[in-house]
Amino acid sequence: MINRHRIEKLGEFAPHYLEISDWVENVLDDVKDVLDQRVEEITDRSDLYSLFKTSTAPGGIEATGYGNFSTAHSTGFIPELIKPYIERDIKACQDAWDEIHPDHKVSDLLTAGPRTTEQETLLKEYDEHKEAWFQDTTYFYKVRALFYRKGDAHNVSGESEIYLAAGINDDFEYGRDYVPYATGGTHWVWKRTVLVRDITPELLQECYQQATEALAKA
Repeated sequence: MINRHRIEKLGEFAPHYLEISDWVENVLDDVKDVLDQRVEEITDRSDLYSLFKTSTAPGGIEATGYGNFSTAHSTGFIPELIKPYIERDIKACQDAWDEIHPDHKVSDLLTAGPRTTEQETLLKEYDEHKEAWFQDTTYFYKVRALFYRKGDAHNVSGESEIYLAAGINDDFEYGRDYVPYATGGTHWVWKRTVLVRDITPELLQECYQQATEALAKA
């Protein structure tokens, strides 16, 4: 993921790079509705460079997880932030079906009790209709670690520190942190700054527990 030259430029952060990289990836591994993920380095050549306004920031690491409406709905693992959008789409999906099948509306197909062969066939067709309706809507999880040295504009401790954050993103299909004139973006549900000198496996495990619990409630 990162070459020796880049590691050397990380300075005091270098000894912790691999464990921080593992940390961001492990947090996403615990999220049930993540279908796939990627881990990437944040550098002055990455799309996230705007996070670093000063020359003292050596970079960071971000893991992005991908979920979609279809899987979330079928498994029942639906983030609270995403639930209103799925409920909106369920209604739109049902309305679209009802318009095409006015004599076999969704409410009739889902009614408990014995079904005719025709109803069973139509119910399967509705399930396919619903799956196709949802499958292309992607939302995102983000877990980020940013390295800040003393004197950096974002540094809060006056020492070398790592800013850890985890959130869910509802900028569907794109995953941008901030979208001007829109409500979509990354909603950070957990944040913590740790000093480089304090980093231990126990501290990272504590942060892991806090971040995964926050994402589970997102």
